[in-house]
Amino acid sequence: MVGNPSQAQLGFVNTALSYALSALPGAEKEARRVADLLGTDAILGSTATKALVQAQMPEARIIHLAAHGLLDEERGLGSAIALVPTETDNGLLTAAEIIELSLRLSWWC
Repeated sequence: MVGNPSQAQLGFVNTALSYALSALPGAEKEARRVADLLGTDAILGSTATKALVQAQMPEARIIHLAAHGLLDEERGLGSAIALVPTETDNGLLTAAEIIELSLRLSWWC
């Protein structure tokens, strides 16, 4: 469960563009509640880095991301979930990167 990843300024790959994303306090509350229901811990705020989330996703049966999503209308697989940027990455977990993960999800509605 991920909720309200902290972003100071989000930069976009291969461009000079940057964009400030607003905090999502409701998303943090949502992630805490879902985590409680499933008996697990939520990854919140500044701890919700791309590296941590990406490393834990293959082990999860259920993945709940309460975060900003960014749509790439030209290249759909460039669409991304906005996580916490670090010195080594921009914090964007793209659809292309998610497809490459070996996930063991339980599908239910």
